[in-house]
Amino acid sequence: MSTPAGARRWVAALAVAGVLVVPTGTAAARGATGWAPAPRTVDGLTVLAQPVTTPTGPAVALHTADRDVTFWAGMNLGATVPGRNPGELAPTGADYRRWLVQMGAMHIRFLRVYTLLPPVFSEELRRYDRMHASEPIYLVQGVYLPDETYVETGDLYDATTTAMFTQELRDISAAVSGDFSRPATPGRASWTWTADVSPWLAAWIIGAELDPHGV
Repeated sequence: MSTPAGARRWVAALAVAGVLVVPTGTAAARGATGWAPAPRTVDGLTVLAQPVTTPTGPAVALHTADRDVTFWAGMNLGATVPGRNPGELAPTGADYRRWLVQMGAMHIRFLRVYTLLPPVFSEELRRYDRMHASEPIYLVQGVYLPDETYVETGDLYDATTTAMFTQELRDISAAVSGDFSRPATPGRASWTWTADVSPWLAAWIIGAELDPHGV
């Protein structure tokens, strides 16, 4: 069995020989700028990620300063904490700050949220990403259907459901850009969003799992 010093010599030798590949999650492997966003202009729009064709088929590429990334390693973040109801939105700014630091330590580069989280989440995400410009955590923002009257009507495309979902899309889009206010609403994130996290918005996930009746 090699000693720690011997193991380090082997690692150094393999790296020099070009045999060892340093994990792409490290800044050293991706240069000084690493994972920093590098948006492009497409048809007059600023685009951070877009569909591409790879040798293995269609994919979505995130444009970073180092390269385009088509394999997105990340995690989900729920809206509450153990022991609380799902709609309580219990995490504090200190919770989000601690979690983001822990995610960064694990080289988590993508964070998916199911719906609009309270403003403190956006504030802490922006704070973290500004402090870690070369290794930010990108946001995959989810928007779920806020109205379930389709269960009674049997019509997922009725006017009420469509109108409420359209409004939810508009609201969360504005919140992600730091330009939205919502009065106190039970079970939903409220208050005022002023932190613009769109520079790190990698993608949207529109809709969530539907029950069999909805399908």
